Amino acid sequence: MVLCMTTGPPALKPLPLMRVARCQVGKLSLRDIDVNEPFTSRDVRIDIKSVGICGSDVHYYQHGVIGPFVVNQPMILGHEASGIVTEIGTMQGGHAVDQL
Repeated sequence: MVLCMTTGPPALKPLPLMRVARCQVGKLSLRDIDVNEPFTSRDVRIDIKSVGICGSDVHYYQHGVIGPFVVNQPMILGHEASGIVTEIGTMQGGHAVDQL
């Protein structure tokens, strides 16, 4: 699955770019990352509109560790995303463009 965020008008095709929040203990930064993976017949492109963070994300930010998992290098926060389907590969079923 290909996730991307648009930075232009909605009429334009989504750019192969993701903006992410990177976390080190007590420090957050925003960063744009190029997505250089080809779009295949098995992919669905989603224009991400919102991403949430959960208690685990907050805990990593505050303490850098949860149980045996230790953050030894910056990690990307947020895994509860929502968006709109903008492109569907030919082998995908059950999805529709403009579907939330």
